[in-house]
Amino acid sequence: MKVSLIAFFAAVLFLGCSKSEETHLNVKLANFSHSECGGFKSESLFADELQEQLIVAHEQKQVYSISHSNVEFNCCLPKGLGIELTLRNDTIYIDEKEIELGLCKCMCPYDLYFELVDLEEGTYVLCLMRGSVVRGTARLGFAKGMMEKIDVSAMN
Repeated sequence: MKVSLIAFFAAVLFLGCSKSEETHLNVKLANFSHSECGGFKSESLFADELQEQLIVAHEQKQVYSISHSNVEFNCCLPKGLGIELTLRNDTIYIDEKEIELGLCKCMCPYDLYFELVDLEEGTYVLCLMRGSVVRGTARLGFAKGMMEKIDVSAMN
């Protein structure tokens, strides 16, 4: 019985991040930037921390900022990093990627920053991805004054 409950919840989590029926709605990605290898340093909210973390915060009406610190990518990025945003039903998919794959044999921590614009208030599942791999999910209430600090390693 215990195994079947675990299998059920695992299936629900996996299906919650399935992108089979994507629709791009009015939500837009804005103000994307990323650090060089090593992070933003003095600008980073996480300069003294080594953990990979997200901060999601309300900025103004229907605008939410997302800071993702200490996310590892290849040390050599010929064309930098990019993000693909998709919203389907109540799930926001954030796919972080190297625009052109780096060929160095090392990894480096980077900090990423972007904003979600025209996102209506409500509860959404934030699904952090790298290509087709789900790195974690978190159910968040997007509303005026919200500010969530999330340890990526603790995400489902």
